[in-house]
Amino acid sequence: MITLEKLAQICSILNKYEIKYVLIGGCAVILHGLERTTMDIDVIIENSSENINKLKKAFSPFLKENELNEINPEIIQKYKVIRIGLEGFFVDILTLACDITYDKVKEDMFFEKISDVEIPVAGVNIMLKLKQTFREIDIKDRLFLIGKKEYIQKHKK
Repeated sequence: MITLEKLAQICSILNKYEIKYVLIGGCAVILHGLERTTMDIDVIIENSSENINKLKKAFSPFLKENELNEINPEIIQKYKVIRIGLEGFFVDILTLACDITYDKVKEDMFFEKISDVEIPVAGVNIMLKLKQTFREIDIKDRLFLIGKKEYIQKHKK
């Protein structure tokens, strides 16, 4: 299970290496305010060789050489996602999610601070687009996000 401490540690590493990323998935929903659990950290990154090479450097202390070799532009270009296995959890790195790119996500994001770590989080509208699946957890997330969006619209000044 992902804790806020683990999330802050991973985002701190991504920030240290100046990786262009935004948090999506279950951890993002948690930072939007829904109490729930998740088993992985999902981030969408800018799909550039420079950014992917920074990602490889960031995770090099934690991965074996054959695992590091999977963090390369060709593999990410082909599969759009790589899963990095760390102690007890996964980090899923995406360049495309539901036909949405990093550039689109960064137009609708906010920053949440956890343990002095600034975490870029996908906004409500993007999260609603990313949660258009039939998985039970995504349906629950979507209902929460719809309620949050309605609340925000109702209380806008």
